Amino acid sequence: MKERGKLNLLFILKDEAETIEEAIKAFHFEDGRKLYHRLIVGIDDSTADDTEKIVRKYTDEVSFFTWEEDFSKHRNTLIDKVTEGEWVVYPDGHEILRPKGLLILDKFLDEQPTMANVYSPYIEIDVDEYDVPDIVFRRPIIFKHTGYVRFKRKVHNFLYDDKENKIAQLPEVSFTHNMPHKRKEMRSSMRKDMNLRELEKTTKTAPKDTRENFYLSDVYEEGGDFGKAMEGYERTFKMADIVDPDMAAQTCISAMNCLYKLKKYDEAIKWGFRGMNNKSDRAELFHFMGLNLYSLKRYGEALHWYSLATLMCLPETTYFLMGKIYSWYPWEGIMLCNLRLEKYEASLKAAERILLWKTNKVTGEKCAYTLQSIKNLEEAIEKSKSGAMLNQKIMDSAADTIKNYGEKAELKVV
Repeated sequence: MKERGKLNLLFILKDEAETIEEAIKAFHFEDGRKLYHRLIVGIDDSTADDTEKIVRKYTDEVSFFTWEEDFSKHRNTLIDKVTEGEWVVYPDGHEILRPKGLLILDKFLDEQPTMANVYSPYIEIDVDEYDVPDIVFRRPIIFKHTGYVRFKRKVHNFLYDDKENKIAQLPEVSFTHNMPHKRKEMRSSMRKDMNLRELEKTTKTAPKDTRENFYLSDVYEEGGDFGKAMEGYERTFKMADIVDPDMAAQTCISAMNCLYKLKKYDEAIKWGFRGMNNKSDRAELFHFMGLNLYSLKRYGEALHWYSLATLMCLPETTYFLMGKIYSWYPWEGIMLCNLRLEKYEASLKAAERILLWKTNKVTGEKCAYTLQSIKNLEEAIEKSKSGAMLNQKIMDSAADTIKNYGEKAELKVV
């Protein structure tokens, strides 16, 4: 009988007192059994909350480090404490393993698959009350310690197997990544400053590194410097087009988002076709086509692209996926397009599809905004059947309120 694998649970932490206990206990079974046999923790010595106190309830393997703006260095230091041949899972201190993942990993340790030494579960960022993440992506954080698996890069670090150069997917396992608000604000400003300095440095020393150029462009976009962001996206796309279709498509999605904010809708549409020429399975490209065409008041065309976006499942990619675009966002675009086209029945059906997503799975509570939209549309249908005139000015105002991919859209039909 094959010997069961041993799992090491690793964390590097700074001020994670609000979430670290939940993150650790996610690896505990209801009967008290632990999935891991060692919990190894590194704590930033500038930590000011009760992180250490909480962690020491579960392990004595706690060490401290002085932050050197190098994620990979600090992560790799803990990997060196693991016995070679054993397994490692390395989430952040605010990433919580979903219950199904505990059972999958339990079976994983029994079977110890050999297709790769590194595995990528899903990370779901900012999961809302309807259990839909804002961002979802595959991140390799489960691996066998062979001596060749290491984290690379100071910022936007990633795990890589230097010997096999292979990463297998483990989509059945997922972690929710909901950082507490105050911690998120603090970390966001710190990370932006650090990322900007480091990425500007590395893109000078390695100007043809598409990954670094892409992330630097994103930092500019997040900081509101859209001009520099678009220059960076152009540069990245020229290097990635056809050669690296996954990166090329991701770059086009970011560029479309940036151009939408600049209200350069026609230019954004051109980027959409560029992206589709590389990868035709990214729903974001189709959704942004709809969004920009809607802004140009080309509602029939926008409806076409929104409709295509609803047909797409999560694709094979190592980059960031907009979770809401793979759930209810395109349906909101369809609802508003049909409203503009005075197709109230079709608009109502789209609103009902939105409600399938926007219902709290725990409480059963339905989205109040969507319920109101449905009510207003039903009233509009009844009035249209009776020959009553609809107030076009209010309809225009309602449809024009689409912002942030439609999330804050208001629908008021009278």
